[in-house]
Amino acid sequence: MTGYLSKNEKAAAGGSDLSGTVNIKPQILTKMKRMSEQHKKQNNNNSYLDRMPPEILCHLLSYLELEDLVAIGKTCKFFNQTVQNTNTLWKKHCLAIAHVCQMDIKNDRRDGYPWKVTLQRNYLKSKVKKDWLDGEYSNIRSSTDLPKRSMHQMHAEDWGEILKVELER
Repeated sequence: MTGYLSKNEKAAAGGSDLSGTVNIKPQILTKMKRMSEQHKKQNNNNSYLDRMPPEILCHLLSYLELEDLVAIGKTCKFFNQTVQNTNTLWKKHCLAIAHVCQMDIKNDRRDGYPWKVTLQRNYLKSKVKKDWLDGEYSNIRSSTDLPKRSMHQMHAEDWGEILKVELER
């Protein structure tokens, strides 16, 4: 039967890493979309995904890395709606950056922001702050040496934390 992934394609789709997440390559996402569309045509416009319980689909999607979750949301309307409308899919990714932007995430959640919006509001800031804390910019001699996106609006407490780490180096 056509439409199934070969052993090589399954291997290329990415295995799980130690964190239990699955990495899916773009060409595999494209093939998944094409398989779903073929299945829909053969079965009176009903996809096997349409018949899958939403809890199981969300459980499967919860294993995806952030980049893969965003990518699968771009493959078709069904995945886009599922990813956009399932707030819990974004929780683990938001909590993964919480150690860097704990105060901001706590405040956003207190203010009633959903997990996805909280992640969108804090993702870039967490990347920039983590790079600063990891010493990525320790040997910068002038502002012209800074790479793009190395700055982000942060609280004085964040810059104080970065300064303290830099002074300890």
